[in-house]
Amino acid sequence: MKIVRGFGEQAGRKWKNIISIGSFDGIHRGHKVILENLLKLAGKYRAKSTIITFDPLPKEFFQKGTFKVISTLDEKLKVFEEYGIDVVCIIPFTKKFSQIEPLDFLNKIWKYFSPYAIVVGYNHHFGKDGMGGVSLLEDFSIEKGIYLRKVEEVKLGALTVSSSRIRHLIAQGDIKRANEMLGRKFFFSAVVNKGRGIGRILSYPTANLSLDLPNKIIPKEGVYAAKAFFDSRIYGAMLYFGRRPTFSDEFSFSCELYIMEFKGNLYGKEITVRIVDRIREEKKFHSAQNLKSQIINDEEAARKIISNSVSKQGG
Repeated sequence: MKIVRGFGEQAGRKWKNIISIGSFDGIHRGHKVILENLLKLAGKYRAKSTIITFDPLPKEFFQKGTFKVISTLDEKLKVFEEYGIDVVCIIPFTKKFSQIEPLDFLNKIWKYFSPYAIVVGYNHHFGKDGMGGVSLLEDFSIEKGIYLRKVEEVKLGALTVSSSRIRHLIAQGDIKRANEMLGRKFFFSAVVNKGRGIGRILSYPTANLSLDLPNKIIPKEGVYAAKAFFDSRIYGAMLYFGRRPTFSDEFSFSCELYIMEFKGNLYGKEITVRIVDRIREEKKFHSAQNLKSQIINDEEAARKIISNSVSKQGG
């Protein structure tokens, strides 16, 4: 997969492009339909499938410190590559770029990529204050002879799949419904660092994960069933987000992972965690023994959740 940064090179004009433009935060089921259409057209016309996206995302830029993404740029690039996308153009979203007029933006797309076809979602907006919409894109496509494919909304039940709705579900700890809308498991990657050793005292040694992801949304505090990926292997796991209130009121936020059927040193290793479902809320226990008893029940629940998840996916 070729990665292009900004509009600084016109290499995109050397090949036929089928493009899609957007934030693609989470790359959810709605985005998946867009990508499927993009790849189908690219195959049909022997063209390159090209994604144009932004870093930071527009909302991330305007809501500094408060807006949290579902997927970091690196995570999105990994998913795009898994889909088989040929080219990703990353536009630095700056104050100057935020002021670009919608038609000027389309002219830049034309200048640097000369798209044969464009695929966008039904509610696509672009340019200064999001003033550009599908109607302007339709007029521009007719003028330039571009084939435009508009993808309609995707629903689960009565609800439209959207990044904002998924973001809300994750924040509430409703990972199961968030995953249904994503069409895959919500995931993050983190490096293992040295913790306080509390898990080992409870006979449940945990990997303390360093969440150096200030702009990524993290699920509500509590215990979750998860899968851990490292060293080309997959393990069932229990994931904890919280402040360990049983031991102190002064502990800072912690992210800990108990990996089933694993013994060894993980310090410094990067682990990718895919969260399956929430088991329970964070709770303060009267004693370490009470907490240990609860963790035993949590592990049993986690194993059932993970087993059911594997059965439904067929492996």
